[in-house]
Amino acid sequence: MADCYPSRRPTSSAAPLATSTTRTALIVVDIQKEFFTDNAQIQDANPDFKDNIIQLLSICRNNEIMVVHVRAVYTADTSKWIPHFQDINPDKTTTTSNVPESFAVEQNDEHVVEKSTFDGFYGTELESILKNANIEQTLICGLVTSACVQATAHSAFARGFRPILVEDCCGDRSPERHEAVLALYGGYMYKLITLKDVEALVSS
Repeated sequence: MADCYPSRRPTSSAAPLATSTTRTALIVVDIQKEFFTDNAQIQDANPDFKDNIIQLLSICRNNEIMVVHVRAVYTADTSKWIPHFQDINPDKTTTTSNVPESFAVEQNDEHVVEKSTFDGFYGTELESILKNANIEQTLICGLVTSACVQATAHSAFARGFRPILVEDCCGDRSPERHEAVLALYGGYMYKLITLKDVEALVSS
């Protein structure tokens, strides 16, 4: 039987968007102070992340691409996974607050969705927001690639929202962790694209 998993991560390509920009949404995952400004490891591993996100948000806002912000709000009451996670990862932060980075604050009528676990769709209004806006395709960016970005991308895939990961607008605790996720799921669960590709696509 042929292996259904990719043996290596495919290179990104600027394949045409499957639908118009008005049917496309950008999902911005967990760009919060806990995961960037207050995390030197992630900052050091992703030196271009801030500038790339600023550019991506500008491109989407100027080209009628809906922007939805998904943010982690983890509490002992709502996040039942915390005790198990703490047992495995005693050094990791498990409670968060909805404090976005200054470069990724919502504008005008952009939606903000608060999630209690890694998946931005689970137990939230994200799916209904996308459906009500007739969204067919999602660009996904944010932190961190191997956890909440991957979980949210998988959920978009499972719900039929054609996920595309903007790979240089995502970040992890190391380049190796980031690349490992893209090698496993890029070209299998979602397409991979770069910031430069997005800019070219909306200009075409």
